[in-house]
Amino acid sequence: MELSKQEQQLFNGWKQVFMKSMSTFWILFSLKSKPRKVEEIEEFMASYSQNNFQIDRMSLYRALRKLYESGLVTYEDKHNPSGPNWKIYSLNNRGANLLGEFIAKCIKESLLNPLMLKELDLNLSK
Repeated sequence: MELSKQEQQLFNGWKQVFMKSMSTFWILFSLKSKPRKVEEIEEFMASYSQNNFQIDRMSLYRALRKLYESGLVTYEDKHNPSGPNWKIYSLNNRGANLLGEFIAKCIKESLLNPLMLKELDLNLSK
C-alpha cells in the first residue's frame, strides 16, 4: 500500500512513539536467555526485530541505567584488554517476573489473542 506524503509523516511519528515505548521490552527480552554486553543487546534487538527496532547507543545506555536503578537488571564489570571494562547486563528475578507478566498480559492476551489474530489475518490478506 502506497502512503501519501502526509500519511507517511503520520506513520513515521506513530512508529517512532511505538518503538520508543517498546525499548524496555526489547532490552529485557534480549537479556532473557543470557547476560549480554551493550553491543550484544543491540545485535539481538536488530536480529529478533528483523531490523525494525532501533535505539541509539546513548538511549540504550540511559535505558539500561534506569532499568538497573529500578532493580530489574544487574551488571558485572568484565575486564576488557583493549579499553574500559565491559558491563555485562543480566536480567534478575524481578526483571524476569515483570517481563513474563508483560508478555502474558500485553502480548499474548492483547495482541495474540484469537480474535485479534483472526482480524489481522483478514486485514493482511487484502
